[in-house]
Amino acid sequence: MSITLFSASQPVFRNALTNLHHLLEKARADAATRGYDPQVLVSYRLAPDMLPFKSQVFIACDAAKLCLARLGGLDAPKFDDTENTLEELQGRIQKTLDWLATVPA
Repeated sequence: MSITLFSASQPVFRNALTNLHHLLEKARADAATRGYDPQVLVSYRLAPDMLPFKSQVFIACDAAKLCLARLGGLDAPKFDDTENTLEELQGRIQKTLDWLATVPA
């Protein structure tokens, strides 16, 4: 069995996005348990010069889909970057995961 760019990258993207999806679920549960607005997490920055969290999710999804699109000679789906809640960000991650599953090796 030979290692290809696809076999070296697709599982990494899939695992990272699956973990991110799970972490967003944990964040939603934490907000519900502790009684704070989960919307603060969407715009949160770890450092002043960092993009907000939602932009980080956009970048993670775009990196995965654009890389595999290039490897597969496909056109990557275009997402509008309009997600503004944790649920919507999870939906974007799931759409990306669903598309990654369709890319042929």
